[in-house]
Amino acid sequence: MRECAIGEQVPHVIGLSGHSLLPFLEAVYQRQDRITHKMVRQEHVAACLADGYYRASGRPLRVYPHLGPGLANGLNGIATAARRTPGPTRAWPRRSRRRRESRP
Repeated sequence: MRECAIGEQVPHVIGLSGHSLLPFLEAVYQRQDRITHKMVRQEHVAACLADGYYRASGRPLRVYPHLGPGLANGLNGIATAARRTPGPTRAWPRRSRRRRESRP
C-alpha cells in the first residue's frame, strides 16, 4: 500500500492509528522522505480533509480508517467525497481478484 501511494505521488496518509495499522504506519515511517503520516482525532475529519485537499490542489490523499467504529465514522465523509468531488475516491486497501481466488 505504501509503494502504491508513493507511485501515485500521494504526499500524505491521514487517519487515526490503531493496533491493526501498526505495520502499515511503520512502513510509512520508513519512507517518510516520500510520504508522511498525519494523525487526526476522528476518521470523518480525515475523509473531509482529504476531500478538501483534493479540491484545492488536485492531488489525492490516502485515508485509512481503523477497524470497527472508525470505519463507520469515516464512511460518511468518503461517501460525500465520492458524490461531490470528480476526483478519485477509492476504498483502500483493495484486494486483487487473483489474491481472493487463491484462498482456500
